[in-house]
Parts: sequence; structure tokens; C-alpha cells
Amino acid sequence: MTSVADPIEQRSSPPSPKANPLFGTFSRLRRDPLGCLQEFVDEAGPAAKYRFIAGFWGYLFVHPDHNQYILQDNYKNFTKLPHPSFLLLYPLAGKGLISNDGESWLRQRRLAQPAFHRGQIQEMAQIMTAAAERRFSRWDQAARARKIVAFDREMMEMTLEIAGRTLFSVDLTGEAREVGDTFGRLNELFLKLAVSPISLYTMRVPFWPSTRRFTRDIGELDRLIYSMISQRRASGTPGNDLMGMLLSAP
Repeated sequence: MTSVADPIEQRSSPPSPKANPLFGTFSRLRRDPLGCLQEFVDEAGPAAKYRFIAGFWGYLFVHPDHNQYILQDNYKNFTKLPHPSFLLLYPLAGKGLISNDGESWLRQRRLAQPAFHRGQIQEMAQIMTAAAERRFSRWDQAARARKIVAFDREMMEMTLEIAGRTLFSVDLTGEAREVGDTFGRLNELFLKLAVSPISLYTMRVPFWPSTRRFTRDIGELDRLIYSMISQRRASGTPGNDLMGMLLSAP
């Protein structure tokens, strides 16, 4: 296995792992996405060009130097759109910082940047540390009592607690289980759609089963988010967190 810390090799094109000439790695990715990506690294190294299906190709980069070059040093040459995965993200994340691109993304980044200045980050660190310590205490008690801990649910709840307090100044612990279940379903569904060659077409069909599930869960998240926005507007105080800055933007 190649270590991601090994010096990178200069090549005109990344090596490719084994794949069916017609069906590519589609079935492997659909069956076990993370395991398949690890196999790509094992077979081809920290940079791989893999056949998704037929003439459609994907690229995987895991070396820190590659990521720095793509995301920081030469980011203008690498765009998010029209990548199918980001097009699928639109119903879930909208045209936000995660899925947006170009000048619109740059405007959003500049708008949100003040929420992450040094003073704010120090305050966030304290909130994160406190939330983690509370979880560690719970896990320690569970371990001593020989109880099973649903680690994925615990991490989702802690993430929502931290995001709610640091970015929106609200306590989401009461909604954490409901939101966590919704996010879990959406994440599982998104992973399945991301490795489907027809998902961009089926998502346009309202009565398609996956589209109906997606729409239902997005509606649950919208209900929570718009409730938070309404409460903030009703308070008459925008606040100096991320939500306040976005609501005050022209």
C-alpha cells in the first residue's frame, strides 16, 4: 500500500485501477463506496483515474500536496460544476458555499468570512471543547456500564450541538435526534444517488421513490431552518453570528 506521505510522482495522467471496460467501477462503488476508494489507493496510489462507467471517468487525490495544489495553489483551474455530485447537492444544500462556484461562491465566502475571525474562532473552540468533554464523559460512563454506544448518532448529535451554538446561537440538542435521523437518511440516499448513472434524470421525476424520500426529508430540514430564521427576525436583533451576518446582508 502506498502511504499518502510518500513523495509524489510526476506523471501526465494518474494510473488507473482495474475496471470493467463497459461497466467500470460502478457496481463496486455502489456496493461499498469507502472500501472501493481505498482499493483505488491500494491499486493505483495516492492519485488515481478510475473508470466510473463506460466513457465516464473520475479522479481521486489523497496526497496532501495534490489537495493543496487543487484547493489552494491553483484552485481557479478546478471548478465544482457541472460535476454530477454537486448538481445532486443543489436540492440538499442549495447554491451555498459547499456546492456553489465562481463569482457567486466568492461573494458568499466574503460575506461569511467575518464570522470566522480570530476572536470568534477562539469562542468556537471553547464551545467545541465543552461539547466534546460532555460526550467523552457520557461515553466513559457507558463503557464502565458495558453499554453499547451508537457512535454515528453521537457524532451527529455533537456536530449539530456545536453548529447550532457556534453558527446560529441556538440550542439544537432538543431537535438533535430528529435532525440526526433526517441527515442520516439523506446522507445514505445521497451516497446511493452519487454512484448511480441515472440519478440526475430520476431526480427530475417527482413521483420517483428516491425523489419523494429526498423531498420529504428536505422539507423536514427546511421546517427547522426557517423556524430559526423566523425566531431571529422576530427578536429584532440580527446578532453577530453567521446567521445574523447573512440576514443583514443586502
